[in-house]
Formats: sequence, structure tokens, C-alpha cells
Amino acid sequence: MLCFVGDNSTVPDMNQGKINLSVGEKLFIQFSGERNSIKSEVVGFSQENFIIIRSPAIPGIRSKMMEGREIVVKLFSDGTVYGFKSDIINYVFKPDSLLFINYPAYIEKYEVREHSRLLCNLPVDVCIKDVKLQGIISDISIGGCRINIYDITFSVLKNFEIDEKVILYFYLSTETDLVEISGKIKNLTSSMENVSTGIMFQTDDPSHAKVQRYIEYLNRIYNRQ
Repeated sequence: MLCFVGDNSTVPDMNQGKINLSVGEKLFIQFSGERNSIKSEVVGFSQENFIIIRSPAIPGIRSKMMEGREIVVKLFSDGTVYGFKSDIINYVFKPDSLLFINYPAYIEKYEVREHSRLLCNLPVDVCIKDVKLQGIISDISIGGCRINIYDITFSVLKNFEIDEKVILYFYLSTETDLVEISGKIKNLTSSMENVSTGIMFQTDDPSHAKVQRYIEYLNRIYNRQ
């Protein structure tokens, strides 16, 4: 899950960098010389060294797992499709069928969300089902934002569901008063104590114009750079 500031071009960007992977993240792999993509998931990784993928349970899979064979990996994360080429390092089938591939040197990304997000670091109060939590907005756009919430209990964690309504309270440098805006949860990644969630703003909310002014302000700054 890379984070970049960019436009909405359909032409892929080629970037050299790290992928912020999560265990259990779904992806698709395609073996060289084949057309079909196979669904799998991330089991583990060593940053910049290798990625461990659960081997798909399909007939004849062992015959495909040749050391050095090239594969293409694609994954979808928070409005962006990422793709990269790699090759097989090793394949084990006991105690579980696992595929080790080289960590990619270059990653292609395709923005598919309507609005590109800009990186930020804004404290936010999140009200969900009458519970108020503190978090950080890590990126923002006219259409929504991503919020990271830490150190929450399991009972509160259960409140987070897709399309659940939330109310956000935060300050923007372009506004003098506290901004209050409604939205819905559109995606989320959670652990036992932390949540990372994508929020879609309610565009008919009166505060949406304040967010738009802030985005225009950030764009002017980035364009100067």
C-alpha cells in the first residue's frame, strides 16, 4: 500500500520504493506464459528481501513452481491498483503450501479513485455509533480521507463496518473553526487494537466546501514545489 501524491492519469506510474503490505492482503498472481490470474494472499514478508504468498489450491500447481520462474503480481489497495514483476525463490508444501518470491524493485500503480489524495497529518475525532475516538488523517481528497486509529478495545472495534456512518471533527489550516463533516466507511483494515479506514465524505454536507478549500490550498503548495 504505497502512498504517493499524484494525478488521476490512467497511464501507470513506475516507482522504485517499498510496499506497505499487510498479512492476509488479497492479491492476484500470473505465471509467465499463462493468461489466467490466480487469487492468493500475503502470508508474510521481509522488507526489500522477499514476499511469502499462500500457494493457490489448484490442480497442477506444483509443476508451475519452478525456481526463477517469472510471475506478475497485482493487488488493489485503497483506490489504487499496484502491479509488479517478480520471480520465484522457493516453494514449500509442508506444513503449508507457500510461495517465496523476490521483493520487487519497481512497482507500477494505476489510480482508480475519482480524486487523488494528498498526504497530511491531521488529528481527528471520529464519532461512530455514539463512541468518540481519536485518530490521525493520513491523506485527504475532495471525496474522502484515510484515518488511522490506535489503541482501541475489541468491543469498540466491532463498531467498524462497511457503509457505517461516521462524523469527523478536525481543524484545517484554511479554517478558523472546527470542521464537522459526515461520511461513510468504504474500506478498512484492522488488527486487535488498530484500525485504518477509508472514509467517503458526504458531499452535500455544508462542511464539504471547507474541505475543498483546503485541498485547493494544498494543491497550490505542491504545484509551487
